[in-house]
Amino acid sequence: MSGVDLLILAAHPIELAGLRAALGSRLRGHVQDLSVAATDVGVGLTVAGAGAMRRLLEDQPRHAIILGSFGRYPDGDALIPGQLLIPTTFRLIDTAVLEGHAAFPAPMPVTALPDGAFSDALVHGSDDLLRGAVATTLAITQDDALAHKLGARSNCIAENLEAMAIGVACSAVGVTWTALLGCTNTVGAHGRAQWAANHPLAAGTTSAHLLAWLAAGAPGLPPSAPKGAAT
Repeated sequence: MSGVDLLILAAHPIELAGLRAALGSRLRGHVQDLSVAATDVGVGLTVAGAGAMRRLLEDQPRHAIILGSFGRYPDGDALIPGQLLIPTTFRLIDTAVLEGHAAFPAPMPVTALPDGAFSDALVHGSDDLLRGAVATTLAITQDDALAHKLGARSNCIAENLEAMAIGVACSAVGVTWTALLGCTNTVGAHGRAQWAANHPLAAGTTSAHLLAWLAAGAPGLPPSAPKGAAT
């Protein structure tokens, strides 16, 4: 089957668990008038882009949503597990580059921009959603001092390992895309333990918000980009 209206892409299967009631065990079905499919594409920058590209080519979607989680860089705000974030941009972040010891080569993509109209539509009347730039790193930041440094120097509010690679894949095939992420932890020394405790909650909140938007008829869903046109 190909040509679905909406393809939902997640790094980890747990992020899709809340969609099974609506889409079935195969994670493929209809919500209102939209044909929807969902899949996990792999954990980490090195595999997520390739996994996303494979499914994009198979399903040929009109639109795509990255469904996932994020760690929030420490900025004095209390951790709110499950808080939703719709990113304004994704930035590839490397500590050595930020400190001037390395450089990304000029042809290398270092940002990925979700579609603005699609992102605004997905807000769906919620007043407590976070908006801001998200860093994509190769590894999980586990040091508190480094977490503060990365947040401050990158001007990002959160960290996610896969979303930029998935977004680049969507743009490469001309699919209109955005992202919806749920908070699992504060980036730093306690992040892994917080992720383990809060990941199911974050997955539940992202799925519930997405399904509510779909059940309302996906208001504000923008026209799809012409096939083959990068966004």
